Amino acid sequence: MRWLLLISRIGFLCNICYAFSVIARYINLKSLNQDVVATIVVLGVVSILLNIIVNIFWLYTLIRQQKVVPLFLGFLNFTFLILQLLNILLFQL
Repeated sequence: MRWLLLISRIGFLCNICYAFSVIARYINLKSLNQDVVATIVVLGVVSILLNIIVNIFWLYTLIRQQKVVPLFLGFLNFTFLILQLLNILLFQL
């Protein structure tokens, strides 16, 4: 289950890209390289699916009482998942 730790870390980095892509709606990004902006947006969109998968496996390990992923990382990913779902439902991505 060490792969879950790696996927959780990758999911957290994608969640940060998701936060940047949400913030990017409200600021002017014309001065930045458009390839970087496009990569951040794509990773942000991928983070929604990845975050759902990571949280399902993290909850499974919590139920089985295996400590594979640190609690703070699991809670941060779960918090991002809640915020992503609220963003999709309320603001329609």
